[in-house]
Amino acid sequence: MTFPNFNYGYYRNLAIAGGNYYNSDVTFNNATLNPANGIVYVEGTATFSGVCHLYGGVVADRIFVLGELYQHRSGTRNVIISRTGDIRIFYRLDTEEALVYAGEDFRVFNIGSRINITGTLIAGRYLRMWDFLTYITYNHRVLYPDGLVISTPSGVPIEVVSWTR
Repeated sequence: MTFPNFNYGYYRNLAIAGGNYYNSDVTFNNATLNPANGIVYVEGTATFSGVCHLYGGVVADRIFVLGELYQHRSGTRNVIISRTGDIRIFYRLDTEEALVYAGEDFRVFNIGSRINITGTLIAGRYLRMWDFLTYITYNHRVLYPDGLVISTPSGVPIEVVSWTR
């Protein structure tokens, strides 16, 4: 079995077609994002500050949540993916239903931060949520969003419950 992979070209093309493609770092401040094709794609760091709402998914090199990010289920592309870097939470992340993937670390940085994930949480390296007092609710659900590629010998998707590299 290989570690789950994502078809980033697929997500990028959807975002370009829907007008939600950013070719460099971008900050969303008190934004409501409802991408036409379900995906916001950032070539760089996607920073969310203030109170932000995302309907669907986001793919970026790195994701920083400086305020509050509320992800709402919309269609079949409900992902929060940092392709090559960390997902860093400085206050609150709340997903209605999403596959959350950090290419490197999923980290929480502030005392009193709140993490509420319904879906699947995967990190390429470390889950670092316990360095500070953090409120965590994790409702695990197996999700197969568009763009997810899983290879198994039998070709049948399997559920990853724990991963140690």
